[in-house]
Amino acid sequence: MPLPLFRALAIENPEYDIGDVDLVTDRNNIRKLLRFVQGSSSKPFKIEVEIAGDKTALFTRVEEQTTETISGFKGYGHNFEKAYTKIPTGSTAHHRIVGYTFGGLKCLVRHETDGYIGSRTPRELTDDLSNALKGLSISKVGSPINRPLPGAVIVKTDGKAVDPSSTLEIKTRVAHRQLDMAEVVPQLWISQTPNLVVGYHRNGVFDNVRPRDMTDELRRWESANQSDLCKLAALLTKIIKVVKLSGNGVALVQSNGLSNLSIVAGNGKRALPDDLYAKWEQKGEGSVGSSKQADQGDV
Repeated sequence: MPLPLFRALAIENPEYDIGDVDLVTDRNNIRKLLRFVQGSSSKPFKIEVEIAGDKTALFTRVEEQTTETISGFKGYGHNFEKAYTKIPTGSTAHHRIVGYTFGGLKCLVRHETDGYIGSRTPRELTDDLSNALKGLSISKVGSPINRPLPGAVIVKTDGKAVDPSSTLEIKTRVAHRQLDMAEVVPQLWISQTPNLVVGYHRNGVFDNVRPRDMTDELRRWESANQSDLCKLAALLTKIIKVVKLSGNGVALVQSNGLSNLSIVAGNGKRALPDDLYAKWEQKGEGSVGSSKQADQGDV
């Protein structure tokens, strides 16, 4: 997780004061910890944590299985996205960085976005489904930048900045099985993704696709889940504090999928190359701002 995020941030906003950030993470890590405090966690998980500079915690997801063998039918979701979004040549995914303050922690959260609504705003969506879906697209990549960068990441710059209010998540389900909004809304909330496209199908034929502006629903969910969100903020703060006090500032957070969460000493391996760690040494020399691709706010 960390290396592509920091490379993109350095290109988009080189003056960003990363030393002022408390937490850098993938959305997936926050989702796992939220499930844990809600008592709904069912799968074991691991998160590597490293302290960079004086206070910035880097959370990196640990996956036991990094490849998947597809055997047999896996649903229509992937083909639905291919049919109803425009994917530029060479693009494989679109990741964004959203910034906000949560529980007193200044956070940068990376997440994958399924697409965005092109020239139309969420509140201008109508029941004209074909027109709405023609506006869906994935941000594109272009030719490489002229200067080489340390580390095994090739940075390409092209396209345009996408307004956070136009980003969306795509979900598909068979017609007789309704989408579990209790799972979807927290995911959207963590990344502050305001739009949801739901496609229901019968034998692969989608005839009830519904684009939705989720802004009001996200606010209601936040209000109704203050207790769990306070627990989540306290847990994040506790994890960061414990790792700061550890010998080398590197640790592994792990859960058995039930009620136990432990923090054990890490192997000391660092997540970033030296040129990026130098960004923390420059704290105070740059200005605190927001990435062109980030939406700053208080949560």
